[in-house]
Amino acid sequence: MGKTSFKRFWLFRPLSIVAVCFLAFSGWFTFGKAGLWDARELRSERHAQQDEIQLLEQRKLALQNYLTSLRAGDELAFERAARARGFVGPGETIYKIRIEPEKKP
Repeated sequence: MGKTSFKRFWLFRPLSIVAVCFLAFSGWFTFGKAGLWDARELRSERHAQQDEIQLLEQRKLALQNYLTSLRAGDELAFERAARARGFVGPGETIYKIRIEPEKKP
């Protein structure tokens, strides 16, 4: 009997194995859990949340300024707050009563 020529199946060649492994890894890395696709979606969510946080910080600053003006004795701000909260109805007058501490002789 002579030599038999045995052709290897292409899948068992080392380069083919490396290529198949690389394709499988790149697919997993791109589309798998916590892959590039998820990272892109998380990045866009983070940007949306940063925008929302910035708007909330602006609202917080405006409310802090408003409270500061109320505490400082701004009459118009006090009246606006009382009417907005329903403490004073239309046509009613607001009287602000201040009690001074007793002076000792």
